[in-house]
Amino acid sequence: MKFDLKSIIEKEFNFGRLDLNSVSAFLLIKGSAAVILLMGCSGAVTQPVQNSRMIVNVAKLEPRNNYEVQKSFVGRVEAKRTSEIGFELSGKVLSVEVEEGNRIEAGGVVAVLDTDILDARRKEAQASLDKLSADQKLAELTLQRTQRAHDLEAVSDQQLDDAQQALVGLTAAAIQAAASLKVIDVELEKSVIKSPYNALVSRRFIDEGRVVEAGTPIVTVMEMGKPEARIGIAGNSVKQLKIGESHTLVVQGREVEAHIKAILPIRDVRSRSVDVLFDLELSIEEVRDGDLVTLNLKRSIQERGAWVPIHALAENSRGLWALYILKNIEAEEATLVRENVELLYYEGERAFVRGALMEQTFYVIDGLHKLVPQQLVRFREISYHSDHRKDSKLAANSDAEE
Repeated sequence: MKFDLKSIIEKEFNFGRLDLNSVSAFLLIKGSAAVILLMGCSGAVTQPVQNSRMIVNVAKLEPRNNYEVQKSFVGRVEAKRTSEIGFELSGKVLSVEVEEGNRIEAGGVVAVLDTDILDARRKEAQASLDKLSADQKLAELTLQRTQRAHDLEAVSDQQLDDAQQALVGLTAAAIQAAASLKVIDVELEKSVIKSPYNALVSRRFIDEGRVVEAGTPIVTVMEMGKPEARIGIAGNSVKQLKIGESHTLVVQGREVEAHIKAILPIRDVRSRSVDVLFDLELSIEEVRDGDLVTLNLKRSIQERGAWVPIHALAENSRGLWALYILKNIEAEEATLVRENVELLYYEGERAFVRGALMEQTFYVIDGLHKLVPQQLVRFREISYHSDHRKDSKLAANSDAEE
């Protein structure tokens, strides 16, 4: 039997008169049909094409009565004590004995003021005290002689009283001079700054030669030893914590044991969080003041549902999600049905969903872009462990349980 391909095309598609270029374009667009026609024209015998079913991977839903929510709270590492050290007096800085990063023991010298003026004042006060001490001794001797003369009725009572008062006045003046000398000694002592505890120098603000006012910070020091972490806990999660409890914190990717030192009785006005202080089981040299620290808290939510992988969820209308469920299972074939579910919580690459889910229900675990409802497919069951967690970029509300 002889076929006229051009006539068939014109008759079938009502193209009218076609030229060779038009026929070529048609053959390119309808490649598979043209191949069959050409095979017919050459006298080849066509064979029917077998319609093979798509094979999908499925897993069995494992309904649960609850799920765990993990929340992360971020805070900062702090030294237990941090001090900005300065002089209590005004004056010119003679020397600063430490540099940033230096260790310094308790009582170690940090900086010194120029004390030339204080030294001169001290010499003056000492000379005044020495003179008054000498005058006081002379007044004591005079009083003794006057007392003996009075006993012999050689002097009047007034002369005895004058001698006594002279001694009292000089004694008071000597005490005052000694106090003035003590004040100068205290000022000289305060002209030298000493570290209040074993510390690390974190900042140095002043160099030698500068005239400073009283209270001007010279250096900042941080206490050596075990630091603490301050973490703001939002919402009602703070009710889970108790003073003395042990928790594992994450500092710069490293897990660190810590104990709750204090739970502050006030809530921050802006963040609405409560600060919790943790004692860290490491030294300040192993971390840095200001390092971020993370506390992960878990809470069990009583809700019926099941864990499924994120990539098993198909987007649906009105903010819902859907699973492809197997129905009418026969041998190794089944029909796909789109079942709406509600996303309650997600973490990593898994999500906890609820809906009209049944025991022994199979759902498609991946490859959703190739599927449509009521599609007849072949399936292959695989194992899915719902405890598996990885990072995911799905933008869902992880605080849905609040």
